Amino acid sequence: MAKGTEDESPGDEFKRLRVQLKLTQHATARIFGVDTSTPSRWERGQHETPTAAILTLRLAAAKSPKKVWNAIVNELGRPE
Repeated sequence: MAKGTEDESPGDEFKRLRVQLKLTQHATARIFGVDTSTPSRWERGQHETPTAAILTLRLAAAKSPKKVWNAIVNELGRPE
């Protein structure tokens, strides 16, 4: 599962990033190819938030290539 802050659930991180990117839940659903109610369920913890969805929003919110790389390394580990 994607790692947010220590006190932030995956759903909370997903919502924070979605709002930061100024995306509606409807737009987010279209981006990820899911039902329009699914992002709301992720945010409320009713369904597990996919790691790929969180990483995608992290990458979209990153302001530099270094932040993109760090997001990947923090989640998946440094390649050998």
